[in-house]
Amino acid sequence: MVRFLLGVTTVVAMLVAGPATAMAQNGPGFGFSAGVLDVEDGPEVLELGCEYRFGPWKLGLEPHIGLGMTSDLATFLYLGLWRAFPIAAHWRLTPSLAVSLFSKGNGPDLGHPIEFRSGLVISRTIGSGAEIGVGIYHLSNGGLNEVNPGANSLLIRWLLPTRRR
Repeated sequence: MVRFLLGVTTVVAMLVAGPATAMAQNGPGFGFSAGVLDVEDGPEVLELGCEYRFGPWKLGLEPHIGLGMTSDLATFLYLGLWRAFPIAAHWRLTPSLAVSLFSKGNGPDLGHPIEFRSGLVISRTIGSGAEIGVGIYHLSNGGLNEVNPGANSLLIRWLLPTRRR
């Protein structure tokens, strides 16, 4: 229930934020990430990812699609929405929500092939609209199955815009 409420709160915050967030939109770009994935009662494993961000859509939301893979060959393909909020000069806070297709590879069973990915990134704009940041993510099947250990990621993220600002 706490996860559900956190998800609803994130969506509401993403939708009702004021027009000041317009300056936080990046436009289209490619993102890359590296870090660790930690599953409850399991070992930490290396996680690498890439994504494409489509740029502004509606209500300040920006769609993205991505692929992640771990060192134990677990993979997940996700599609979701994110929204960047300026918090200081050159700094942004970006919550995101996505639905993903998950394959466990040689890793632990997360309980269902459909997993929900929620996250929060703090990043800094560096030259020509590129960003570097740190993100935390949670991957869970949201109760679609009784087995639902969830997984948490801590990642370094790098975003390169497809056009200069």
